[in-house]
Amino acid sequence: MAAGFLLPIILSYFFSTSSLSFTSTAIKNDERVLLFPTMATRKTASTFLSKHNITQEESYWEVPIHGWIFQPEETSLKRRAFLSLLRKSLDLQAEEESSVILKRRVKPFLVDNKGGKRLAVLLGEEERRTLQQRSKKNGHFKSVVKLSDEELCGALGLTAPSSTDGGENALSQIVKQHAKSPLKLQVRMVTSPVDTRTFTGTVHILLPHDNNSSSTTTKPTISVISDIDDTIKKSNVLQKNDLLRNTFLKEFASVPKMSSLYDHWQTKYQVQMFHYVSSSPWQLYEELNKFLKESKFGGSESSSTFHLKTIRLKDRSILNLLADPQQSKLESIENIFQLYYPTSSREHSASSSSHHQFVLVGDTGEKDPEVYGEIMRRYPQYIVAAFLRNVTGEKKEGNRLSTAFAGVGQEKWDLFHEEDEVSFKKMKNLDSWMTS
Repeated sequence: MAAGFLLPIILSYFFSTSSLSFTSTAIKNDERVLLFPTMATRKTASTFLSKHNITQEESYWEVPIHGWIFQPEETSLKRRAFLSLLRKSLDLQAEEESSVILKRRVKPFLVDNKGGKRLAVLLGEEERRTLQQRSKKNGHFKSVVKLSDEELCGALGLTAPSSTDGGENALSQIVKQHAKSPLKLQVRMVTSPVDTRTFTGTVHILLPHDNNSSSTTTKPTISVISDIDDTIKKSNVLQKNDLLRNTFLKEFASVPKMSSLYDHWQTKYQVQMFHYVSSSPWQLYEELNKFLKESKFGGSESSSTFHLKTIRLKDRSILNLLADPQQSKLESIENIFQLYYPTSSREHSASSSSHHQFVLVGDTGEKDPEVYGEIMRRYPQYIVAAFLRNVTGEKKEGNRLSTAFAGVGQEKWDLFHEEDEVSFKKMKNLDSWMTS
């Protein structure tokens, strides 16, 4: 999404302040919580015991919890003020102002964020944990819960592996045996006994790599890192009026053939995860997730994470909408890589074994060529290929793309368009890209 498309509206409008309450941990009846999908990874930490002059290693799971707590605002005064600004920006007609779509899209921007909340979660049916980090002024809370193998297996309802029966590999065998699809841990917010509402989310479990398998005979697992606007969803980012209308007034429409392409990759290559990296704000998460489900993308909520922009409409974080999308997207992709390869990716040589690889999908509208070119220069051993939907009439040999992908072999990336059958056929066959 274009970074600054909301700024003229937001800066002209006085939004409500966030509530700071450092004493209450309860979720009140008029508050709501959204939990965003995350991915848990297994880590190993070394501790030097000077008394015994030995180094002790401890393995554990890092389970990230990311959510947003807020109070929905229904006051007609705020709604009228916001619609007044949209009317001026989009020349809204009377029937457009009363549309169900507009009301639904505007609502997440008109909330009272709840800061200072220390919340508790239930992992599976057994593990209750109080989050260490309170919610911030923007209502977002992020904490990492550490679980042992036994605690994670208990939360998943599995039999815990014996520490003498292979450790990491034993755990891998157990979770693979019990899961035909990517293993998921349900997270539920702890509410008061009289509150019948449920706020749930999903943590995807990234299985440890089996170091005993032969890298020469075992194909790497694959995940897809995908942009959203003008890559899989029609937005017309480069035309600001169209972008606003597509965001607030129209049902989201998928780019033709992209859903079937992702579904094909999911089926044939058992794509482990789809990571959606976008300049859209978290206020649009529910609508974007709904769009993925209804469009039947292979990477809908069951196997996806989102990496969106965090903004609060009354402080400097609103400037994130104007921030260079190149830098923020680079950081998001770096963070994704760190989940799969906890040690510094720069320490791996280009010829080292990479048990997990990525397909990058974006478009030429904004900064995806520059971002993906930089990522491929940094981590060539991790990238199967990069594909860019050509929405600006670029030429592969043109100055912009030659600069963006300088130092990257032309056989590792390509342009495509839904009307070009040849380019789509090449994209579907990832095997040919893995050997290029």
